[in-house]
Amino acid sequence: MDFKIPSEWDYKNVYCFILAGGKSTRLGFDKASARIGNESLIELVIRKISPIFENITVITRKDSQIPDMGYKVLYDLMPGSGSLGGIYTGLVRSPSYYNFFFSCDMPFIEPEFIKSMLDEPKNYDILMPRSGKNFEPLHAIYAKGCLPVVRQLLASGVLRIIDLFSKVNVKYIEESQWKKFDKNGKMFHNINTPDDLKLAQEQCLRK
Repeated sequence: MDFKIPSEWDYKNVYCFILAGGKSTRLGFDKASARIGNESLIELVIRKISPIFENITVITRKDSQIPDMGYKVLYDLMPGSGSLGGIYTGLVRSPSYYNFFFSCDMPFIEPEFIKSMLDEPKNYDILMPRSGKNFEPLHAIYAKGCLPVVRQLLASGVLRIIDLFSKVNVKYIEESQWKKFDKNGKMFHNINTPDDLKLAQEQCLRK
């Protein structure tokens, strides 16, 4: 299938997907519902990105306990396929050529950095921050053109997002660029364990 790259660019028209379908086994409960201050993790993420994106969709599993926030919810089309399955679900359902994907457990995302990513020239299949060999595939923009490759990987039982990178055109935002917005890389921190959550709660209280 051929996908037409839009000739005019307005990042308000970019669709945004928040992946909230993980089982959160290390945390012990659904991380999207974890509280930081008076908000759940997913509410915090949505509050930060809603001034940027007009179209926000949460992708999750059918038995998820995420709170109802009035945003569109999609269920994984490929249950049990991890984040790559969530990306597949978003790309299949999105009418937009470029789509921003976030994890639901990144409470310190920086809106100005997100806008700078959206302003990058559109000459990629994936636009993603990295630091050396550490990639941020769930703080990244994916083009609809990735869909055939993602579909092929899933059909072959390949679930690692990193296996997609060699098959498409990836443009990286290097550490020297993203540190202008967050010198410590705090915006990429995930909540995976009770200790991660406690630290994030303490950091938010200190603000």
